[in-house]
Amino acid sequence: MSYYIQKNKKKFELKVKDILSESGGTAIVYNVQGTDDFVFKLYKDKKYATKSEAKLKQFINGFPSTELVSLKNLPIKGKFHQLAWPKNIVYEKNKPVGFLMPKISFKNTVQLNRIFSIKNRKSEKITEDITWRITVARNLADVYNTLHQSGYYVVDTKPANIRTYKIVPGVCLLDCDGFRLKNSPFEGDMITPDYIAPESIGKPPSQLGREQDIFALSVLIFQIFNNGIHPYSGILNKNETLPIQERIKKSAYAYGKVQNRIQKPSPATVHHMFPDEMLKMFSRIFEKKERPEASEWVSILDNLKKPSALSKCNKIGHRGFKKGCTTCAFEKKILNNNVQVKKPVTKRNVSNYFNNSPLPTKPKSNFEDLKDSISKFLFGNN
Repeated sequence: MSYYIQKNKKKFELKVKDILSESGGTAIVYNVQGTDDFVFKLYKDKKYATKSEAKLKQFINGFPSTELVSLKNLPIKGKFHQLAWPKNIVYEKNKPVGFLMPKISFKNTVQLNRIFSIKNRKSEKITEDITWRITVARNLADVYNTLHQSGYYVVDTKPANIRTYKIVPGVCLLDCDGFRLKNSPFEGDMITPDYIAPESIGKPPSQLGREQDIFALSVLIFQIFNNGIHPYSGILNKNETLPIQERIKKSAYAYGKVQNRIQKPSPATVHHMFPDEMLKMFSRIFEKKERPEASEWVSILDNLKKPSALSKCNKIGHRGFKKGCTTCAFEKKILNNNVQVKKPVTKRNVSNYFNNSPLPTKPKSNFEDLKDSISKFLFGNN
């Protein structure tokens, strides 16, 4: 195999080394000889690679110019990419097969859901000072805002496609070639259950945009501060089983001021300690179905980093919102409940979310539903 890139009508040979990662089922990411700055994403489907060439060219020419803006004031120097963006198309025998993109070190980053739970943050040696997660969430919102201003939509938002750095509270989005570009024939083709907005259900990813992104972004922000608890998870009022996506469809947000008719909040939730402006934002998005700009999240989170919005904690290394330390509050709830749990395995059929039929599920008791949800809270969504 002879891979190469073209620049100014000249060909430059590209030699691959070992596999860095399998990028879902669509591609393989290889390290490249002679550089530690870029990697090669090779599409498995040659027809898909040919189809993607025009889109990749448009993305390469339309790179969001404000990348790294939300990390520029950090006191640590280094390369902190926020977008694994296509840089050069890679060819083989005059046909496109993939592209070069910045290398995101998996050694120096973790998947976003690794900062959801106390257990995983401890494992990754990430602080329990709430300002770290505030900054991560703020950075994430800022990246979405930058993309939207440049006419790009993520659409398929999920923790698996977002890495967060271990030494700086910043993020990097992966699979950028799957984003949608406004007013372009090149569309996204993937979306993940549990992050699909109610108004997006039944629509193909090619028809989704900013509103879908804002809903999914807000779900992630809720999980970042509530130990992985999904805003549409909770204790069902009836002895039944409903997947998270079905609860989204039924407007089963259980963390507002008014009790939800479908379910009660998780007993492990600490949302009552969220600042009022954050609770109001979640209410706007999950109850009133508003879709504000991502810049509103940036402003809210900027204000929450101010000393006047924070409180000290008796535990070394801890700091919380003004209402108190959410880490200590969560640990106290788990201790009082004395719940013994194990990590669940969840399988989903993505295709079922493009019609209005609920997923076939095996009925479980309320206790089993509670146990599964608490285990998810403790171990995160991995």
